[in-house]
Amino acid sequence: MRLVWRTSTEEEITHLKEKLDEKSISYTVEVEKEEAWESEYYGSLIYSLWITNDDDLESAKELLQKIELSPSTQQISNNNTASSPLGEFLQQKFRLSVQKEKKQSTAFWTLVLLFISLGLFIADAYQYTNKGPSPLRQTLLFDYPSPPSSPCWEGLYTQLISLLTKSEEAPPLSLDLFAKRIQEGQIWRLISPIFLHGDLIHLVFNMFWLIFLGTQLEERLPKSRFFALIVVLAALSNTAQYTMTGPLFIGFSGVACGMVGFIHARQKRAPWEAYMFTPATYSFVFFFIVALAVLSVATFFFELYLGYTIPIGFANTAHISGLVAGLWLGRLSWFSAQTLEIGYKRR
Repeated sequence: MRLVWRTSTEEEITHLKEKLDEKSISYTVEVEKEEAWESEYYGSLIYSLWITNDDDLESAKELLQKIELSPSTQQISNNNTASSPLGEFLQQKFRLSVQKEKKQSTAFWTLVLLFISLGLFIADAYQYTNKGPSPLRQTLLFDYPSPPSSPCWEGLYTQLISLLTKSEEAPPLSLDLFAKRIQEGQIWRLISPIFLHGDLIHLVFNMFWLIFLGTQLEERLPKSRFFALIVVLAALSNTAQYTMTGPLFIGFSGVACGMVGFIHARQKRAPWEAYMFTPATYSFVFFFIVALAVLSVATFFFELYLGYTIPIGFANTAHISGLVAGLWLGRLSWFSAQTLEIGYKRR
């Protein structure tokens, strides 16, 4: 295995990988953090491209020489030109001898999110009455009218049904009512609905996905970016669901779908980050979202033409918007993994 290129730019290594794939050249990409304080790239991620088979070495070098590279890539690569066989052998031996032990898996903040959801579920159940949402839920929903009998944003879906059925009791659709509590400064409502759950099955299902996906994200992303991802996915999916159906929705599933989309996008863009998420699992989640969307369309026509509502209890808009947001965020280099030891091997 021969080292042929190093770069500090994810876009460059992705471009090089695509070119090698076109020629069916076997390679390995390793990611490590530059820790030599005297280096101008100290603290940056460095991507090393290794050619697996010596027979492909000359073809790979000819191909790489034809590719137009950025100044940062050229500067690093010029400092790593091919050496003698003995020097290259010693370089590989030294690299292996100083390789760090794999970082211990951690899921501390993922567990914090889980226990917040569990604690709020217990508190909400303790306050439950059959007279409406508990005081805790009223405080944490995306919006809640005060007093409860006052007008509130009921969503585009209700408005559309009212218009198509020519109902005389069409709900008000005023921007003054949109996210009124948030406009008043209760910013936490953008995020807090993800911590509320309707029943134990709902909680267990969502917490399973939180642990499975959140653990992988927390191991790879800096903590600040891990939380930024959760906050952005929550805010976008919650706002989309509120816009469509009003404030009476809860659950972590919109963020979970966003995590699925994010990991899928990272697997396509930076497979060396080695997220453990199979295409079959992604297909299952995608099918689940599509099936619920079809069910929502069916209930819409039932309500429109037959005059009665079939409540399905799923925040489908949050699922779809979360997935789309995750796919978009996963393409941003800002969310690159900080993994040091995990490599990506082709073939």
